[in-house]
Amino acid sequence: MRVVFLSPTYPPEMQQYTRGLAEVGAKVYGVGDTPRAALPPEVKAYLHDYLQVPKIMDEEDVIARVSSWLRGVEVDRVLANWEPLVILAARMRERWGVPGMSVDAVRGFRDKKLMKDRVAAAGLRVPRSYRIHTASEAREAARTIGYPVVLKPIAGAGSADTYRVASDAELESALSKMQHVEEASCEEYIEGEEFTYDTVCIGGKPAYENIA
Repeated sequence: MRVVFLSPTYPPEMQQYTRGLAEVGAKVYGVGDTPRAALPPEVKAYLHDYLQVPKIMDEEDVIARVSSWLRGVEVDRVLANWEPLVILAARMRERWGVPGMSVDAVRGFRDKKLMKDRVAAAGLRVPRSYRIHTASEAREAARTIGYPVVLKPIAGAGSADTYRVASDAELESALSKMQHVEEASCEEYIEGEEFTYDTVCIGGKPAYENIA
């Protein structure tokens, strides 16, 4: 099986995914912006080949470069386990007709507002929320929902740039720290117990599960 694996060196845990793929028999074609000479020895040993691109976040450029690099090679899978790259991986799959999650499916995980809309459409209660692009939109959303509210990037990672605000003053403080965030969600704050349900699926069916 030939696998294109995006960013095999960063974050550091991706190096172990690279090893794991190779150990189960995959030919791993790594793509990243780390110079080839700077690849850690423990990664080099498990890569079948590697393409350095100028900017791994430049989706159009990366797709063009990788398509040219792998012309004539039959790719079986495209993987990205770093959240900022999952849409790029999905776009590559659609471009090459490779199995895996579609761009539409992946956007439902990356876009926090779209995710809530889809969960709500399935009949489940979600926090009231608004998609915001400007400080004035954030202020209006906060007034409509009522404090406390949560501000967080639409396509964030973990709790980065996420703020619970309970007053106008706290809102202004949070907005001053989020000026680099192009699109965010302003949503209702709800107290309660949080549960996480994760699965590892094989052939679309859960093989392992974890509840926390």
